[in-house]
Order: sequence, then C-alpha cells, then structure tokens
Amino acid sequence: MHVSGGEAPSSTRRRMSGWMKLLLGFVGLALLLGAAIPVVDLIGRSALQREIDALRTAGEPFTMEELEARRAPVPDERNGALLLAGLLDELEGIDKERSKGILLLGRKGLPRVPELPEDGPIEQTRAFIAEERVLVEQLRGIIEYPDGRFPFEMPDDPLEALDPPERSGVRKAAKVLALDVLLRALDGETESAAVGVEAMLNLAAYIEHSGTLMSTLVFMACDSQAVTALERALSTGVCGDTVLMHLAGVFGERERSDAMQWGMWGERAVLLAMFDQVQYGRASGGGLPATRLNMPRSYRIWADFDRAKMLSLMRQFVQLARTPPERMSPISAQLEQEASGLSDFYFMTTLLMPSYERAFVIWVRAIAELRCARSALAVERYRLAHGRWPDSLEGLVPEFLEAVPLDPFDGKSLRYLVTEDMVTVYSLNDDGVDDSGKFERSERGGSFDLGFRLLSPELRGAHTNVAPAEPATPSINPVTDEPDPEDVSE
Repeated sequence: MHVSGGEAPSSTRRRMSGWMKLLLGFVGLALLLGAAIPVVDLIGRSALQREIDALRTAGEPFTMEELEARRAPVPDERNGALLLAGLLDELEGIDKERSKGILLLGRKGLPRVPELPEDGPIEQTRAFIAEERVLVEQLRGIIEYPDGRFPFEMPDDPLEALDPPERSGVRKAAKVLALDVLLRALDGETESAAVGVEAMLNLAAYIEHSGTLMSTLVFMACDSQAVTALERALSTGVCGDTVLMHLAGVFGERERSDAMQWGMWGERAVLLAMFDQVQYGRASGGGLPATRLNMPRSYRIWADFDRAKMLSLMRQFVQLARTPPERMSPISAQLEQEASGLSDFYFMTTLLMPSYERAFVIWVRAIAELRCARSALAVERYRLAHGRWPDSLEGLVPEFLEAVPLDPFDGKSLRYLVTEDMVTVYSLNDDGVDDSGKFERSERGGSFDLGFRLLSPELRGAHTNVAPAEPATPSINPVTDEPDPEDVSE
C-alpha cells in the first residue's frame, strides 16, 4: 500500500502531540514556580516581620547585643564577678586528678541530714581545704560583693555563646565554698558557716543575667547547693535570729529571680544568630558538620517561614519563663509537644531548637527548694522564740511568714512533718507523689521529695566535739561580722 510522503502517520502525530503537551506542561510549571517564588518569599518575610514587630512592641531583646545593653551596669569597685574572674585560673587548676576522693568535687556527694559523711572523705576534704586556704578566704570575701557581672563579648560562632567560660568556674567555686561550710559546721562554727552560704548565693547572682540557659542551670545548681549547705550547717548547731531572718530574706529574693527569662532570651538570640549563618551560608558549625548547616539556596526561600516559627515558639517559652511556677509544668509539656510535632518543612527549627521541658522542671524544683528553706528558717526562728516546734506552718503566720508558701508542683501549701528526731518541710517534686518527706532515692530508684530538714536541738553536733548551744547574745551579723545592735535578747 502506498503512503503519500507529505503525510505523517497518525501514531507519529500522537507522539509529537504528547511530547509537545509535556514540554508545554514543564514550561507552564516553570512559569508558575517563577511567579510563586516571589509570592512565597513575600509571605515568608511578612510572617517573620510580624514576629519581629511583636518583639519590638513588647520591648523584648532578641540579639546578644540587645541583651548586653539590657544588663544593669555594676561599678568595678562593687563588681564581685571581677574578683572571681581573677580566681578562675586557680579554680581551673582543681582538675579531676586533684578532686579524687574530695566530697562534692569528686564523684562522692554529701548525704542528706541526718546521715553523716564517712570519715575518710572528710579527712581528705580537710586536707584539701587546708591546702587551698588562701583561695577559700578569697571566695569567702565575696560576701562583701552581692552584685556582679562578667564582661560579655559575642563570639564569632554563636554556639560558643551557649556555654560561657565563667560558668564552670562559678560552679566549682560554689562547691569549694560548700566544703568550707561543711567543715566549719562540723567544727561547731555554725554562724561562720552561714557566711559561706551567703557567699555561695552571691556567686550564683553573678551569672543570674548571663543570658544563656546553661548559666541559668548553673545559677539554680548553686542555689540548691547553698540550701543543702545551710541544712547541713544547722544540723550541727544554732544560728541567731538575725542571721536566720537575713538568709530567709535572701532566699525570698531568689524565689522572685528572672534568671529563667534571661536564659530563654539568650537561647532565642543564639538561635537567631545561627539562622543568620545558615541563611547566608556562613556557618562554621561549632562542632556540627558544615554540610548540615550550609543549606542550598533553594532552602533560603523557606528560611523566613522557618525562622518565624522558631521565634513564635521561643516567644511562648519566654512567656512561660514569666509564668508562676505552679503553672509551668503543664504549659511546658504542651509547648514541648508542639515543638516536637513540627512539620519537616521547619527543618532548622527542628534541628537547632533543643528540648526545654526538663529545664523548666529543674527551675520549678529550685523554687520548691528555696520555699522549703525559707519556711524551715521560719520554723527554726519560731523554736528559738518559743522553745518548741510550731504545730503547723500556718502557726508561723504572720510573725515569721507573711503566708505559707505553695508547693509549686501542686499549688497546695508546703508539707510539714514533725518526728521525734527532726522536722521536715517538703515539696512533692515533679512526680506529684507524696513520699512523706523522703529525699533519698532508693537503690531501686523510685520517687523522692524535695525539702529541708531541721534536727532536734539535742541531736545537733552529736558527731562533733562541740556541744550544741543556743546562740550567744547579741548574735553576729553575717555581712559585717560585728555584733548586731538590733538583736538584743531579754
């Protein structure tokens, strides 16, 4: 059969028509994407700008430079952080080798009251403190410097800002002071030990507004260490009413600290700086592989959406840091669920933003310990005034407490337990279970409470050569080491 050369077979025409449709489809898609990219970019920038405008309207700092400008200045002559900065190298010299066998500095912690440390570690600790006596006295001198702040300089790599170098020095200094408090207490120098407790609180205050979550966690750890050190000191002797009232006031100020807000401000500032590095391809990695941080140019179209989502979440975490501790735990769990359930489109937010839920639990624990300590000091003041323990914490109001503090884990009043050997003021801890004032974990794990114990006066100092005694009159002011004229016994 003859086919004219001027006509293409119908199958060929159909194939050509198919290829043409496909080509036209690709061209149309390319045109559509070309038109959509600027629209997506504009929407992303608008979302980001709304978040930034909200921060500006609220007057919130969101860069490290803005955080630095927000910090209150401290004159050099009153800046205790500068004194501590001069001791950081010496503290750094207390390495793992030197810390072996030393309580707190080594791996062996301190048992809670009423249990006693073993003699061997105590003797090693005495030898260590004797060797470091000059350092210890310099650290005790921090009692004269309640204010302080370390100089700040934003590193080239924002990841380095998450862990400032002074953090470990403050933590180690607090442990050295806690050991000195312990030994003075064991030697019957209870009020001298109380001076060391306040110096520990001053140390923590130097990093209260450092603007990193790591510093905030160390701030809380130092406060917790100070509470435990004071509990141990009061297990060996008695402090006067003026000293107890002064320390209770310091603990009360700590309960109102905004350190958690500063920690979340710093986290947001560092995350923003890391987003900048990613978006503009300058990430050094800070230990993370650069190939994971330097995203292709196509990602940058979506980067503003990602950054806006991060700012939205961090704004909620900052608000949470201002929330009364009684409400923190459920809100923190909700935010954590939202953050962990983000779409894969928010790649950088998912990659860079850590979990904050545990940090908020630790913060609420710290508040609970401070409230228990302040209430226990009121109980001790009541005993000094009336010669017996109060029947309840309500009996301390209004003479020794304005109101009974709430347990931040359930919103009810702190628990109060009187036994033959001691009284215990305690909180439920984050598991919400009342363990009847048990602070120690069992060998099998399990729950435990948080709180403060006061031994009965006849049991104090039983493990020392110094008999417990009621405070002399007048008592010694822990700040001036001079007799306090306001504390005059009848």
